Amino acid sequence: MSHLVTEGALAALFGVDRRTATRWVSAGLPVLRRRGRVVEFDLSAAITWVRGRDKADADARLAAALARSDPDASRARKLALEGDLLQMKKDRETGESISRAEAEADLKSVALTVRDNLLNVPARAVQAGVVEPAKEAALDRIIRDALTAIAEREEKEREEKNET
Repeated sequence: MSHLVTEGALAALFGVDRRTATRWVSAGLPVLRRRGRVVEFDLSAAITWVRGRDKADADARLAAALARSDPDASRARKLALEGDLLQMKKDRETGESISRAEAEADLKSVALTVRDNLLNVPARAVQAGVVEPAKEAALDRIIRDALTAIAEREEKEREEKNET
């Protein structure tokens, strides 16, 4: 579902003159439809295009427009939030964004794979002739101690986070 904005609303959103928005169209800003002299844009696509064109400048203009306290700025804040929401939905639909639960599950899977591989290092080192069989247990203890220290640090950080 597209959220349509006019050239004037887009200009207000970024705190620029309407003629600037007209120049953006000439420079390639995607137009969703034209109705006579009225040009309409998909809000999410327009924000993406303007930010992509000159991210630092666009973000600064957007921030300045959002900081004002006049009615146009209130509308700009509303449009910016709607644009951000549309962008998040689009990113989710296209797979560019994943949920926190998915990210945590992926991270846990990677961590378990790394842990398993680290625990196999002593035996593999002996097989490769890099470590003497008599020193395999010592190497195993060093790796297990390191993994325990990592787990304890993560637990401490989790507890500190829960306290705040």
